[in-house]
Amino acid sequence: MPELALSLGAAFLIIVFPLRALRRLHRHGEAGRIDLRRGRPRGWLLADALFLSGFALLLAGPAAQVANVQGALLRTAPALNAVAVVVIVAATLLAVSSQERMGIAWRPDVGPADDAELIVAGPFSVVRNPNYVAMLAAAAGVCTLAPTTIAIAGWLVLLAGLLLTARAEEPELRARYGDAYERYAARVGRFVPGIGRLRDPAVARNEAGRRGG
Repeated sequence: MPELALSLGAAFLIIVFPLRALRRLHRHGEAGRIDLRRGRPRGWLLADALFLSGFALLLAGPAAQVANVQGALLRTAPALNAVAVVVIVAATLLAVSSQERMGIAWRPDVGPADDAELIVAGPFSVVRNPNYVAMLAAAAGVCTLAPTTIAIAGWLVLLAGLLLTARAEEPELRARYGDAYERYAARVGRFVPGIGRLRDPAVARNEAGRRGG
């Protein structure tokens, strides 16, 4: 299944990034490019490097299998391969749905000049980063179809990059949306429902008041 893994992985990336950028350009007049003039925090630079490396390894895994450079770690059952295909397709739909929900707010980074509204509905009511969940799910599907050490390493590197990205974005979102974001993040998990929630600002203020009293 490495050919299918390579095709579906590449299709996911094309749909989620260049095609999305072209759609944004058509609808809003710009493609959501990163503003390099304002610089990027160190954490984001590392996250970007891990993100790009993760996807490169994910595609290199099945490509190495196709070229007979590396074999699969294990033989997967046809039923599991079918599930992996369904997961990749579902992940693609989730990514597209999340990006459509974000509208003009979608772009590769979060910039302080971006005055888009805080999105809390649709997939964002379940987890705060449905786009990242979709990427990890699609990557897991690729690893299932082409279970090589390279692809699995790619999934782990991608996970590290997306965790760093999510954490690097949170201070920017707090600064832009204030208590509205903190209340949202206190009730909605980061990647998994109920897990990775931030502390409710009202609770923190009450505790601080009691300590002060």
